Amino acid sequence: MKKIILSCAALAFAAVTMVSCGENKDAAKETAATETEKPAETPAATAPEAPAANAPAAETPSFSNEDVNKGLAEYKTLIADYVAALKNKDQAKVSELAAKAQKVNANMPEWMKKLKPEETQKFTEYFQQLGKEWAEAAKAAM
Repeated sequence: MKKIILSCAALAFAAVTMVSCGENKDAAKETAATETEKPAETPAATAPEAPAANAPAAETPSFSNEDVNKGLAEYKTLIADYVAALKNKDQAKVSELAAKAQKVNANMPEWMKKLKPEETQKFTEYFQQLGKEWAEAAKAAM
């Protein structure tokens, strides 16, 4: 049981790492250029946003490509099912969901190619957050 959970967590971490390493460099430069053009905000204006960044993913963000939206919704559902299977200690279901997660993770680079350059950062952050949820669920089950 521990081997399966740890291998799934390692797979999710590897997928997240691949996403962050494969980011579009032009998009990063473009984002940096637009951020330098923005006027500086006061600390009071940015303070209310801080708790939202630490909150768990409540909903799946929308992207310009429908395949990406469907895939992320499927992955979010997969994580919810995985957490439920872990709570119920259903080893067969956990193994089945881990195999499905591998297939979803294999599709991730293709989804990245379908996104607009300005969407890649949002996608990467969201996918990393989903990977963390998966890993936390696996860790809690031990």
